[in-house]
Amino acid sequence: NLIQNQFLQSRDWAFGSALSVILGVLLLVAIMFYIRRVGTDKLEGV
Repeated sequence: NLIQNQFLQSRDWAFGSALSVILGVLLLVAIMFYIRRVGTDKLEGV
Protein backbone atom coordinates (compact mmCIF):
# COMPACT_ATOMS: atom_id res chain seq x y z
CA ASN A 1 0.00 0.00 0.00
CA LEU A 2 1.58 3.23 -1.19
CA ILE A 3 0.03 5.44 1.48
CA GLN A 4 0.97 3.04 4.28
CA ASN A 5 4.57 2.92 3.02
CA GLN A 6 4.79 6.71 2.98
CA PHE A 7 3.65 6.93 6.59
CA LEU A 8 5.46 3.96 8.12
CA GLN A 9 8.59 3.20 6.10
CA SER A 10 9.54 6.49 4.45
CA ARG A 11 8.31 8.67 7.34
CA ASP A 12 7.13 11.18 4.74
CA TRP A 13 3.99 12.41 6.49
CA ALA A 14 3.34 15.29 4.10
CA PHE A 15 3.37 13.13 0.97
CA GLY A 16 1.30 10.42 2.66
CA SER A 17 -1.27 13.02 3.69
CA ALA A 18 -1.37 14.48 0.19
CA LEU A 19 -1.93 11.02 -1.30
CA SER A 20 -4.76 10.38 1.15
CA VAL A 21 -6.48 13.65 0.27
CA ILE A 22 -6.09 13.04 -3.46
CA LEU A 23 -7.52 9.53 -3.11
CA GLY A 24 -10.46 10.87 -1.10
CA VAL A 25 -11.21 13.56 -3.68
CA LEU A 26 -11.02 11.05 -6.55
CA LEU A 27 -13.39 8.74 -4.70
CA LEU A 28 -15.83 11.58 -4.07
CA VAL A 29 -15.76 12.60 -7.75
CA ALA A 30 -16.35 9.00 -8.82
CA ILE A 31 -19.34 8.68 -6.47
CA MET A 32 -20.80 11.98 -7.67
CA PHE A 33 -20.40 10.90 -11.30
CA TYR A 34 -22.11 7.58 -10.53
CA ILE A 35 -25.03 9.29 -8.79
CA ARG A 36 -25.54 11.67 -11.71
CA ARG A 37 -25.28 8.83 -14.21
CA VAL A 38 -27.66 6.42 -12.44
CA GLY A 39 -29.99 8.97 -10.89
CA THR A 40 -31.21 9.27 -7.34
CA ASP A 41 -34.39 7.23 -7.88
CA LYS A 42 -32.45 4.01 -8.41
CA LEU A 43 -30.25 4.68 -5.38
CA GLU A 44 -33.27 4.78 -3.06
CA GLY A 45 -34.48 1.39 -4.23
CA VAL A 46 -37.94 2.66 -5.23
